[in-house]
Amino acid sequence: MVMSSSPQASSVRLGFRSSQRITVTLPYAIAHDLMQRSIHEGRSLSNLAAFLLEASLQPTGSCYSAGYPGLSAKTQ
Repeated sequence: MVMSSSPQASSVRLGFRSSQRITVTLPYAIAHDLMQRSIHEGRSLSNLAAFLLEASLQPTGSCYSAGYPGLSAKTQ
């Protein structure tokens, strides 16, 4: 029996899926706003991007954290 040592094979074997790394190209203004928000919220850029992507795919999820300046106009 041949066992694969790749992360994908081991995650399937253990019954869960591992995180996947992707690359996204953003316009300068969006990347800047995302960076400013990550600093304001005290989280990494990667963590904030993952949170926003995941929340945007939820049927009732909100991508906006309470207390972030300027969001009330965007959510209305």
